[in-house]
Amino acid sequence: MLGLLAAMAVAVIHAARTPQSTASAEIVAPKGVTSDGAIPVGDPGAPVRVTVYFDYMCPACGAFEKANGASLKALAAAGKARLELRPLRFLDPTSLGTAYSTRAANALATVAADSPSNLWAFHSALYAHQPQENSHGLTDAEIARYGEDAGVPSSVTSKFVDGRYAGWIRKMSDAALPTVESTPTVLINGSEFDGSLMIAGPLTEAIEAAVGRSK
Repeated sequence: MLGLLAAMAVAVIHAARTPQSTASAEIVAPKGVTSDGAIPVGDPGAPVRVTVYFDYMCPACGAFEKANGASLKALAAAGKARLELRPLRFLDPTSLGTAYSTRAANALATVAADSPSNLWAFHSALYAHQPQENSHGLTDAEIARYGEDAGVPSSVTSKFVDGRYAGWIRKMSDAALPTVESTPTVLINGSEFDGSLMIAGPLTEAIEAAVGRSK
């Protein structure tokens, strides 16, 4: 299954197109992103950097979140790991013309810029309500509602439809193509984690080991 997803991700990124209604003519990075375009979560001084490339339409990413999301949240809260979220739009072509991956990633970028304290809760909510591939995905109204359920103010969720960061998401996805062949891809301090991402335990153990080596 993962091999199929990897092949599909590589094939579809070249074909991905964002509808006019979601595309921003500008490339605007959200406030607070790192210099190389990651959305940070946690203490920037934490000893271990964990980078996650993902697509909100990707079923393997949903399985990864189910297995590891709570642990990553706890590691960040404990100051052991600083997370770098890198939302991609590889699977836009599987949402029947609605560019769901871009719309969801744009919403995350909007929350990162304007309501960062609710970022992880919103990220988790998008996975809790993850649509199937080859569907239209969540509507803009549904994304906004789940955001508000996660604590994001309506003054922020109302901006999702503007697509302000769609051009930036497109740029970041295209830049990731040479090194990211499938989602999820996880790096620990810049090195790709090659253990199992679909079960709880291995990734947490690897991060804890990296924390130990940093002392």
